[in-house]
Amino acid sequence: MYGDWQLIYEGTDLRFGTREHDVEFVKLTVSGDVYRTDDSQLPRQDGTAFGQDFIESGQLAIAVKIDFTTYPAGPDECARLAWAARQAFERGWRADPVRRTPGAVCELVMGGEQAIEGRPRGVSWNDDHQGVGLITGSALFVPAGTGVFDMSDGGGWHTQTVGLVPPQTGGLKAPLKAPLSTSIESSRARPFTVAGDVPAWPIVTVKGPLGAGAQVELTSRWRMPLNRSLGAFDVVEIDTRPGHRGMTLNGRAANVLTSGAVQLADAAMAPGPQELALRGTSLEGTATASVRWRTTKESI
Repeated sequence: MYGDWQLIYEGTDLRFGTREHDVEFVKLTVSGDVYRTDDSQLPRQDGTAFGQDFIESGQLAIAVKIDFTTYPAGPDECARLAWAARQAFERGWRADPVRRTPGAVCELVMGGEQAIEGRPRGVSWNDDHQGVGLITGSALFVPAGTGVFDMSDGGGWHTQTVGLVPPQTGGLKAPLKAPLSTSIESSRARPFTVAGDVPAWPIVTVKGPLGAGAQVELTSRWRMPLNRSLGAFDVVEIDTRPGHRGMTLNGRAANVLTSGAVQLADAAMAPGPQELALRGTSLEGTATASVRWRTTKESI
């Protein structure tokens, strides 16, 4: 927790934590989870009828300090530098582009070890010693979910890609040259393993060309049939992550799935062995599907 901390959102990478930054990390306090329940009283009898429980992650309180007391300057200059550092941190922590956008979230990287998504929610300051260049504070952050990303292996991102290849017999287009093309449906699957101890939310990317009726599958888990064909330069992206959920075609919002596709809120990948499959027809034989995900742990 004592490495670089970062608050990342569109156009901003606010860094603090180590002594090389004006704002230093002191301590992290994590409040307990809050439970929302559907419990109800039993009419005219003892006991409780338990419903479904939901967990709201406890907020993070990040103690920080701004210390210019050893800076080689007079008290007035030290006080000015401390105040400027406080103002700069507070502007970044306010995250105006995020708080003004419903559903948007920031990413908080904690000491280079873990990351979590959510929203910053204000900073309380103690300015009693600002006159000599010392300010302390507590920055609040509300997580969007209960899981945290493991940053220990290159940022926690992993990718698996599967290409659509022709079947071993039939459907080949002459003259034969790489990449081979096929006029009948074919499929290919690739195994991979999801690490961590809670499900990971994938970003699914499909690149054409693909004929109508193609689909991406997480074998025996879920499927995503496309509702259109894709040209050679078309790219579909399906983001299942909470706070980011949506679909795009060539970077623009579009509904690209049929009504029989898995709901994005149900498209998580459980820890353990998985298999990614792409099924369909490709006139060029170069279509691919890939999933990107981050190793996710249960708690900080």
